[in-house]
Amino acid sequence: MNTIITGRTLRSLRRAVWFSFVTAPALALFCLFIFLTFNNSLAGAFLEEASGLVAGTPADKVRVCAPPLNAEGEGHFPPPVLTPPCEPVLRDAADWQRSTDSSIRHIYKFLVILGAFTWWFCNGMAGLKDTGRWLKELAMKINAVRRAGQGGHGKQDKE
Repeated sequence: MNTIITGRTLRSLRRAVWFSFVTAPALALFCLFIFLTFNNSLAGAFLEEASGLVAGTPADKVRVCAPPLNAEGEGHFPPPVLTPPCEPVLRDAADWQRSTDSSIRHIYKFLVILGAFTWWFCNGMAGLKDTGRWLKELAMKINAVRRAGQGGHGKQDKE
């Protein structure tokens, strides 16, 4: 019976990991891709963004939009406007690449966590309880083997 519970638990964990790390992020990115395709030309948006980043800049720089500095002091906030003003500034391409890669990783981590919660919500608490019970039994077995390897010197033998 223990091997059946172990098999079910491992299969459940494998499905949870696959859904969280592969299926959920892939579905989210696919939906985003479809949404972008229906609203605008995806290739046109890529070309426009690429030319905005590198047009007329040195080889190791990119042009990014930075909010203008507040010339009136730190305590003064400018009145809200519909479109925020933008000052094109040159930024090191390696720094921009690192920050963009970091943003992509954060989005992926968020999608993995969202996928794990979605899987857990759709499959109920039974799988989580079985997994917890299986991990507890596994920890007890490891502790028993560890105590046996130490020659039985536990709390009882010290007293």
